[in-house]
Amino acid sequence: MIIRENVSFSAGNVISYRGKKKPLEMNELLADMEKYIKINNAEKSGPMIMAAYSIDEDAADSDVGIYIPLNKEIPSSAKFIFMPAFEIINCAMVKYKGYPHLVLYAGMELLERAYAAGLSLKLPLYNVYVYEPDSPEDIDKFEIDIHAEKEK
Repeated sequence: MIIRENVSFSAGNVISYRGKKKPLEMNELLADMEKYIKINNAEKSGPMIMAAYSIDEDAADSDVGIYIPLNKEIPSSAKFIFMPAFEIINCAMVKYKGYPHLVLYAGMELLERAYAAGLSLKLPLYNVYVYEPDSPEDIDKFEIDIHAEKEK
């Protein structure tokens, strides 16, 4: 795994969610976001980005962020906020290809290698979903870029 430094990622016309969710509620939340996008006659125009800002182990809730680039501007709602731009800058980044359930280990490896190299990174880790397989046969082709902003 190679750490790339000074990497940035940006997207425009992003619909976002930020809040506390249990892991089992994430699929329902993503389905709600997809419905909201469709109701507003928009389409996904880039990779989904997910971030875990904090995890409350006692309540099993996580403070999560989900950011989906769209082909056009849509209105915000009580649940979803429209952002004209989303940007993460001055990052260390690793590419992960393989089984989705091992992504956590790739993120931990990014943090460990960055620390060993003297880089100071801040959380959250941003997971940019480069390729999400449509069928179980292609699950090993899953690809994600993991970004962590460097401390200033």
